[in-house]
Amino acid sequence: MDNNETLYTLPEGWIWTTIGEIGIISSGGTPDRNNFNFFNGKIPWVKSGELSQGVIYKTEEYISEEALFNSSAKILPPKTLLVALYGATVGKLAILGISAATNQAIAGIISPTIDSLFLYYYLSSNREKLLSQRKGGAQPNISQKVIREFPFPLPPLEEQHRIVSKIEELFSELDNAEEGLKNAQKQLEVYKHSLLKSAFEGNIRTKTNANWYKLKLGDIYDFIGGGTPSKKVNTYWKGNIPWASVKDISGMYLNNTQDKITIEGLNNSSANIAHKNNVILVTRINTGVVIISNLEVAINQDLKIIKSKNDSVDFKFIYYHFRYLQQNIIKYSKGTTVSGIRLNELNNLEVEIPELPIQINIVFELERQFSNVDKLMITIIEGIAKIKNIRHSILKKAFEGKLVSQNSNEESAKILINKIQIEKMNYLEESNLHKAIVNKPMKNKPLKEILNENFVGQEFSFDDIRNKTFLTYEELRDQLYKLLDELKLETIYNEKIQRIQFKLRT
Repeated sequence: MDNNETLYTLPEGWIWTTIGEIGIISSGGTPDRNNFNFFNGKIPWVKSGELSQGVIYKTEEYISEEALFNSSAKILPPKTLLVALYGATVGKLAILGISAATNQAIAGIISPTIDSLFLYYYLSSNREKLLSQRKGGAQPNISQKVIREFPFPLPPLEEQHRIVSKIEELFSELDNAEEGLKNAQKQLEVYKHSLLKSAFEGNIRTKTNANWYKLKLGDIYDFIGGGTPSKKVNTYWKGNIPWASVKDISGMYLNNTQDKITIEGLNNSSANIAHKNNVILVTRINTGVVIISNLEVAINQDLKIIKSKNDSVDFKFIYYHFRYLQQNIIKYSKGTTVSGIRLNELNNLEVEIPELPIQINIVFELERQFSNVDKLMITIIEGIAKIKNIRHSILKKAFEGKLVSQNSNEESAKILINKIQIEKMNYLEESNLHKAIVNKPMKNKPLKEILNENFVGQEFSFDDIRNKTFLTYEELRDQLYKLLDELKLETIYNEKIQRIQFKLRT
């Protein structure tokens, strides 16, 4: 979010501030992995990959106190909001349910006063705006400065709790609805598989009343492989020839590819062209997945072009035949890091197919029934998308102050922000996350008198007060609370220094 953009109008009792004003931003560190003792302790240590949009109660790794002392890692308290700063998880969030340390790819937002779930939902709803401020080359990142300056709508504390309760109530209902739709989605996929089984083993096959012939796949089909042009030769890439790999195989039809190669790349590699209406079989990653190509497309080594050896096999029948065979292909797949079926095993796989007229009837019957299933599937997908939009609408209303009612009797955010500043300073003092401010005691005078002598009509900070009094952090905090309650102090946002300041009314 650009700090210069116009912020929407908040309800009475709310104020615009920044995350840096309401929280303490802290990042972590990684102890030296060459020291075994550093990772043989009892202190939970969170990595950015563990941020899964929920509450963290346990971690994959634990570090020792020695590791904590010899690195920039530091222990963060429960209810700290964690934000992934870079990498594949950038922008992901989680809340600490335990005290834990983190690595340097995570920023922790410690806010002793704010409802941590309110902050969590706010940043969740603004994740795209947060990500839009990433900077960097190959791996853009979010800086602590971006988080610190990110605008934040602050309501009274009690209203924060009501908003969170309402969000969780509504989200619970939506979660139940979404789970029902996803279960229906899974059932339809199972039903599709049962239709294929019926076509090649059961009722649909029986209704055709025709001879089926037992053959080997190699007797029916040719399998044509592909390849990858050298990545080191720039002139082989970014051409006009679509080049398909496993990452492009999704759905029934191949209409586009992420990469394209040149004719030079095609001629200098083992890549082969699959003409329109060939079926491509994935034989390694996602073993056995088939797709119909609507492109003149080159393929890499993880794909095979399936071609009938004669005109006795219907084109669409090939597609459905291999969808039915997928489980068998997976069964015969081998490999450790990359699983795949060998070509000789594929050729020797025994199958049964009927005569051409019956193939066409089977395809007709499958497509008729699949069409009905697909219509239901579209309805389910639309329902899931609608739930997502409803969630977005709920969060939008929540942070505009339109989800729950306001209560004019509750302590306003203007007073709350002062208490937050005091709590932040008290937390920092107790946790030693910063260098303690050296007291410069004045005469033993009441705080009101010190304020009246030094700050009437001026802006001042908590530190300014601390430097002119003998009080401890805790004593100063308690006395300031009383003054706030008596409305002797007010707060203002200083644009120049971008901080909330105190001002003593005359």
